[in-house]
Amino acid sequence: MKILYIEDDPAHVELIYRSLKIYEPEFDLHSAATIQEASPLLKTTEYDVILSDHRLPDGSGLDIIKLVREIGITASIILITNQEDIKTAVAALKAGASDYVVKQSDYLHRLPVVLRNAFSQTQIARQKLALRESENRYRNIFTNAAEGIFQSTSDGKFLSVNPAMARIYGYDSPDDMIASITNISKQIYLNAESRTRFVEELISKGSIVKFETQDLRKDGSVIWTSLNARTVKNEKGEILYFEGFLSDITEQKNAEMAMEASENKYKTLVERFPGVVFLDDFHDDSISRYMSPRLKDVIGYTPEEWVSGDKLWENSLHPDDR
Repeated sequence: MKILYIEDDPAHVELIYRSLKIYEPEFDLHSAATIQEASPLLKTTEYDVILSDHRLPDGSGLDIIKLVREIGITASIILITNQEDIKTAVAALKAGASDYVVKQSDYLHRLPVVLRNAFSQTQIARQKLALRESENRYRNIFTNAAEGIFQSTSDGKFLSVNPAMARIYGYDSPDDMIASITNISKQIYLNAESRTRFVEELISKGSIVKFETQDLRKDGSVIWTSLNARTVKNEKGEILYFEGFLSDITEQKNAEMAMEASENKYKTLVERFPGVVFLDDFHDDSISRYMSPRLKDVIGYTPEEWVSGDKLWENSLHPDDR
């Protein structure tokens, strides 16, 4: 563990250095004589434990505690005091110190144990901080994501939804959506069969990707959604809930259907046209890309035969027209 010892008396620093040296490499001791000297070290180096004498030339151990908290360091702080400073040591504990050691005959023997305990407290504090930071990151993702994010039960109730999910379905807030939806199958899915198919596939496979369906918004309007989801299970393999991401693909679906309708319209016109409609390669007109079905009635070849044939056009011409 990396330790910063703040002490202005070189003899005391040397004494603690020698007492900890036998435990190398467990203890890595650094020192500073004043708060002013310690301040840049605390800002640039990650220490596991801070060991400080209570009485310093430019302040006290309480000032060290204040500085450490202002910087936002998670290292545990141990105060070393004289017998007459015990009341101050208790005040230091209330201010945030992890422990204190009184300078008496056996304190050097006790110090390694105190340091190890403080190091354990530092590790716990760092784990808690990492957990909070992780929770904040995921909370930010959950809150600010453009996609809908949800957790739901298999019997059709939402456990949580993010703001985007509520907006997609036209609800005022996530709480409004969760409170309003008591049956996902009936209130969200346009066709209940889609919900049944979704649940069955999710339970059997454990996850599902790009499940497209038509859903109902709060106002009764219909939207298209694409859903990626997975099951969350406990240690016994029992399903706890579903969770997933959802996107509104209504515009995409409308564009696809409009294009399909347009293609069908012009396909019908081309196929019913009395003459042959064809499309040849721009760079080589001997290569046909498309022939309409009327080709069969005009010269006896199907479009497939014509496109895959060799020099059928030349062979179909009267010798005088070649």
